[in-house]
Amino acid sequence: MKSGTIVYVVAHSKPVTVGTATVSADGSVTLTAPLPTTLEPGGHHLLVSGTLANGQRFVQDRPFTVTADHKLGAVGAIPKGILATLPVYHASQHVAATLAAATAAVGAVGAIGVALGSGAMGGAAGGGGGGAAVRRSGAAGSVVAAGGAGGGPDTSGLVGVETDRSGDFAHSPDSGDRSRTWRWPFTGVVDHWSATWPAVIARWSPMLGRVAVDGDYLRAMFGSLWTILLIPALVLGIAAAHSTGGAAVPPEVPYFVSILALSVLDSLVGFTAAIAFFAYVALAGGIQNGACVRELMAMALVWFSLPLGAAAARPLRRHLHLHIDGVWERGADFVIGGLFAAWIILQMSGALSGLIGFATPISNDTYTLAGWAMVFVALRIVLETVVVHEYPGRLYRVGCKDDFEPARFQPLMSQAFSIVVFVFFAIPYMGNTWALYLGTLVCFSPIVLERLAHE
Repeated sequence: MKSGTIVYVVAHSKPVTVGTATVSADGSVTLTAPLPTTLEPGGHHLLVSGTLANGQRFVQDRPFTVTADHKLGAVGAIPKGILATLPVYHASQHVAATLAAATAAVGAVGAIGVALGSGAMGGAAGGGGGGAAVRRSGAAGSVVAAGGAGGGPDTSGLVGVETDRSGDFAHSPDSGDRSRTWRWPFTGVVDHWSATWPAVIARWSPMLGRVAVDGDYLRAMFGSLWTILLIPALVLGIAAAHSTGGAAVPPEVPYFVSILALSVLDSLVGFTAAIAFFAYVALAGGIQNGACVRELMAMALVWFSLPLGAAAARPLRRHLHLHIDGVWERGADFVIGGLFAAWIILQMSGALSGLIGFATPISNDTYTLAGWAMVFVALRIVLETVVVHEYPGRLYRVGCKDDFEPARFQPLMSQAFSIVVFVFFAIPYMGNTWALYLGTLVCFSPIVLERLAHE
């Protein structure tokens, strides 16, 4: 640069001079100056202009962002939408959080693999069966354990993920069965769907079949009126996505908690809200790269899998026997099921920043979300207990009585998909390197070979 000339540093969009400096005799220039506090959150440009040694003018453009709390965000690029107001999440600066996020992401991959019906993963995911194979009983869509803890799981059907239906339930009519809470038009249609379609869906995805059957206790209590829950799920999913400006980031806490509440009441309702959120973001152009897809998948998983995860720890449905052992057992369901749900929320919400690459505001409210999760699980257990005692006949009518048997080759296809998703989620933490693919090959080869041997 030409000695003695002035270099100007100006911040845009509205031009604000950050500072000036005189070029030294050796042609170099150094300037340290704070950014203006008047810059609005979002994307900006820093223009550096001066005179070269040959007398020509030059201008260099350096884009940057200002976060919502008026701190420097991304430098060198301006993300679209709300991402331009979020701090960049550098994994190297959050080692402990990154390790926790990586663990949670791996758990998410496993759960997503189960969602497509991998029998091996389904067996590993179930915590309530004590390692025993699980089959459906004919009562109230419940399950009973077959075999002992020492016998391995029977992966020929759905295992593990059904363990929240514990014990056989009587289905002779009780007071709720004679009430008018469920006598609404089209209840017969909803009952037929509830009793037959989950098993049909489970042929291609046992976990989605489990999602479909999750709200049978609400259908027992309210009949076709249960379908009204799908309306607020759609509205909340769309409103939550609109609140983010159509970006693939978690919505504000009230939206997140509201969808979480619906999800715990019925996993299918939470799944509906997640699909609505995903669709809005996609139509709004918010899916900019693979990180956005990872973020949406993780949020969807949180919203529809929470009651299934809680049920893996303790039964949500159980008779309440009014003696010390019965009360103790039901109390343990409240405590352990709620704590397990809270743990899932802490792990998954903590992983969201690492997946998207920006520090999401909701990561500061993980304990608030975990507390709400415990409250919602407790409410779910209360409602399940009421239905078991007051609506046994209705519960038997709407319960799916068929086995959840996957179609041939479906577990193998699911396993292949889960491997792809595992790699997809691991890339942000391990990098797109040969070591990741070699480790994946070593880890999953025995599982795939075992699958092939059973086909």
